Amino acid sequence: TQEGNVTTVEQICKDCQSTYKTVSTYNDSGDLEREEIYINSTLDFTELESYSAIKEYSEFNGLRYVSYERIDTLSHTGKSFYSEERNERESYSGTFGDSGERITSSYSDSEGASKTSDTAYVFYKNHQYTIYSEHRDGDYFERFDYTYSFEGCCERTEHYTNSDGKDYTDVSCCCYFSDYEIKAPTCSQSGLRGSVCDVCGKTTDTYEKDPHDHDFVKQEGAEMYVCTICGLENANGTSGSIIMEDLTSKYGEGEYYVVGYYARNQVEFTYYVSLILTDGSEVILEGIEFIELTDAVAIKFSKQTVIDIAAGKGYNEGEYDVRFSFVPYGSDGSFDYGLTFTK
Repeated sequence: TQEGNVTTVEQICKDCQSTYKTVSTYNDSGDLEREEIYINSTLDFTELESYSAIKEYSEFNGLRYVSYERIDTLSHTGKSFYSEERNERESYSGTFGDSGERITSSYSDSEGASKTSDTAYVFYKNHQYTIYSEHRDGDYFERFDYTYSFEGCCERTEHYTNSDGKDYTDVSCCCYFSDYEIKAPTCSQSGLRGSVCDVCGKTTDTYEKDPHDHDFVKQEGAEMYVCTICGLENANGTSGSIIMEDLTSKYGEGEYYVVGYYARNQVEFTYYVSLILTDGSEVILEGIEFIELTDAVAIKFSKQTVIDIAAGKGYNEGEYDVRFSFVPYGSDGSFDYGLTFTK
């Protein structure tokens, strides 16, 4: 039932068939101020036969705290089992981090025994790191102190002590891993995805993503298909068994032609460089040195070497295009896969 700011809920426990009623009182802002729980037990335990528990909610320094009281309605004797709990929050500066807070809590029970806790933490790269945490219960205490290292991997050193003389140190990883696309795939090159720590950058659980393959589109009235991903022009709109990509601008260093490739059918091949003359004829060049790249699946060869060998054959720059061709083993020579660098 609802009456003003007071809500009353009556229920029956499905396990013990006890009836209990919860009366909740809210302020005008909708915050819970008081909660009363009345229990009438059907169990044959005198101390549980009938009692009420009352919680009073208050605000302190921006945090809520609560006081508890239990009343045994058989003897009509009030038994306060927590008289007060208080939390305080203040700013804290640690040895690292962007900002920090310190939270202290204290409460006492009906017999006057006090308990306290004291915790400090900082935020670093949007993650929370505890600096220390101490808890006291009468004469007993235990404390955790933490130090951190972010060199190569996030590492946390925990130092524990208590009033019984226990003392140990434990070192563990404290990386915060997120799933990232570490390297995006291209038309001919595999990508890389894995878990990367937001804080130290450590990478783990990586796996490759296959190349895209070309996405050839031919506009109305156009002579050539064009890949919407890498811009490569293509006469028939198909990639074939070997997908090629012009990576000269990325890896050529101004001195090399660079051909990225992906043999998706695991075809075996050899390759060569030729000149495509203005009349469409082809002149194969001998003496070209091919270099396999280590940071990409690609082959590079010298632009100047091509110019020098072509000049030795009587062809000047501007009179030819340069073509790199793959020839599959076992083919009859009637076809190959090639990428042509136009002037």
